[in-house]
Amino acid sequence: MTIFPNLSFQTMCPRCHLPASNLILIWHTIHVAAGFTCSQCQHRYVADLPTGQANYTAYSYDLTQPKVFGPQSRAQEWFAKPFLKSLLTPYLERVSFKVKKKRATKKKIIILNCHDYLYGHTLLKLLNAYRHLHHDSSYDLVVIVPPFLEWLVPAGVAEIWVVDLPLSKTLHYYPFLEQKIKTELRRFKEVELSPAYSHPVDFKIEEYTRVKPYMATPSAPRITFIWREDRPWFFSFPISYIARKLKLLYPLVWWQNVKIRRLFSLLKKQLPEYTFTVAGLGTSTAFPKWIDDQRVESFTPSREKKLCQVYANSQLVIGVHGSSMLLPTAHSHMFIDLLPSDRVGNFAQDVLFQLKPEDSDPRLQAFKYRFLPISLSVAEVAQLSLSMVRDYPKAVQYFINP
Repeated sequence: MTIFPNLSFQTMCPRCHLPASNLILIWHTIHVAAGFTCSQCQHRYVADLPTGQANYTAYSYDLTQPKVFGPQSRAQEWFAKPFLKSLLTPYLERVSFKVKKKRATKKKIIILNCHDYLYGHTLLKLLNAYRHLHHDSSYDLVVIVPPFLEWLVPAGVAEIWVVDLPLSKTLHYYPFLEQKIKTELRRFKEVELSPAYSHPVDFKIEEYTRVKPYMATPSAPRITFIWREDRPWFFSFPISYIARKLKLLYPLVWWQNVKIRRLFSLLKKQLPEYTFTVAGLGTSTAFPKWIDDQRVESFTPSREKKLCQVYANSQLVIGVHGSSMLLPTAHSHMFIDLLPSDRVGNFAQDVLFQLKPEDSDPRLQAFKYRFLPISLSVAEVAQLSLSMVRDYPKAVQYFINP
């Protein structure tokens, strides 16, 4: 969709149903939208452009008599209503905005806005860059990213626009930032807006992390558990929810440590040649020396890249559903995703499939990629893990016909 010099977007007044005219570009941090005044009711409206979540749940917003118009879904609460609130109460503070030019830029660009209030959403949006770089040769690509995502921007991008905002603050509307971006757009003859799909399938993870996905390393096999402290491995959603709200998660984090030790102990008896690793964010509690502890207090580009190498050396990664599983599943050979009951509706949204030629057989895909209830016992997870690493060669033999 063209957003400059003209906005090629058609919409209508959600009350009067008359076509809108004289559209102006509205640049939020997460949303990109069109503003207009209805010629009949004289209300001021804003309508989402089809990018990011708005590809699936686009809304219109009445600013005169505040109201959201659009799909009746959960997205109203976390996507639409915060946007309307931000438009009505803009933040007037200055925002750090840096333009980093990687090479001379064509006069026609596609702009990929990766901002969101959740880490996983920003990373998934950035994965759209691959399709633009490899299939839109008549345009240069410009990406807008937060600082923590900059290291993942693939080679070939013409410019990187870095907006230094914490994730939580991307829910706000900053006129200062909007003006900065609109000023940059004027440097170009034509600007297209990337759809920034929430779950792109056309990408190669090594172009982002510069780490190749799993390649068989029989001399040093590894199984890795993905550690997180805000959503620990615990069977009861109500208890986890209450503990999170009351900021009393430590007992559950401690219990997660106990379960991981138990899991790895069961596996080590059957797989003594394996390295057993815990990797992820947070270092609460301790592990015995025979467990390879790769956890970090905070992420930096160098630490994240090192962890990606750990994932790429892992025959199997195991972890609780969430954005912390994106990079591990993109690099590892197989995975087990432990699904809490409140995340059933988000099935497979936290993993990245890097399908190899042999994975075209759906039976082998089902073997390698498991989504299991978080309520399974440690012994059951251990039994399934053991089966996956031991029986994979047999599965290939059965399912892949010469």
